[in-house]
Amino acid sequence: MRGIIFAFLAIGGLLFAGDFEEALKAHDSKEHQKAAMLFSKACDEGVVGACYNLAILYYEGQGVDKDFKQAAELYKKACDLSDADSCYNLALLYTTGEGVEQDFSKANDYFKMACKDNKTGDCAKLGQLHEKDKTSPEEHKRAAELFNHACNEGNPTACANLGRYYSLGLGVAQDDKKAMALSKKACANGHGSELGCYNVGAIYYTKLKNKDLAKKYFSYACDLGFTQGCDRLNQIESELKSPRK
Repeated sequence: MRGIIFAFLAIGGLLFAGDFEEALKAHDSKEHQKAAMLFSKACDEGVVGACYNLAILYYEGQGVDKDFKQAAELYKKACDLSDADSCYNLALLYTTGEGVEQDFSKANDYFKMACKDNKTGDCAKLGQLHEKDKTSPEEHKRAAELFNHACNEGNPTACANLGRYYSLGLGVAQDDKKAMALSKKACANGHGSELGCYNVGAIYYTKLKNKDLAKKYFSYACDLGFTQGCDRLNQIESELKSPRK
């Protein structure tokens, strides 16, 4: 996902350029609450870059409470004002389901918007993704490409989803080693860790037959609020307590 931008972009005059510049200075000085306040003020007055940067702060929880829904709303506001980076990041959120309901069709639409000014490199290829409910091999391949791109952008949820694709052989050649590596990468980093940890647990339990390590990673997922992780953890604990026959 793309980060803070440092160029001023506004719809209308330059009246609020000062707030934007002061917000950037505050951000550089780690005064995130001040930066959020100034970005919010400038965003309300139509400074597109301020809306985008405020979305970043909400996504990362800097100076404000972490709020993926608010981040998505701000990206949409800036995207509607033709900011390609905001369209791009919003597409990633629709890919992973952060702050919005996961929707590959909308991800496709926003990638197309981002691609209009050619700022997004290979997103034209990624913009070919169709609706989530299509399950043809070609659709899985396109989804895997999208997850791979988002994972390379540093999105842990995308890494976890790509790991699941490698584990199941969806859109990519089945590869347990890559599935494990991607899932562990997701488990170790930020939001999306819970899905990655769950995937690691599932691989240890189902494929490697190691209940102790499966329990460890299901426990991580459970602690992070992933209900399925808690269910699998309870299942394993019950199995470990049961006498062998």
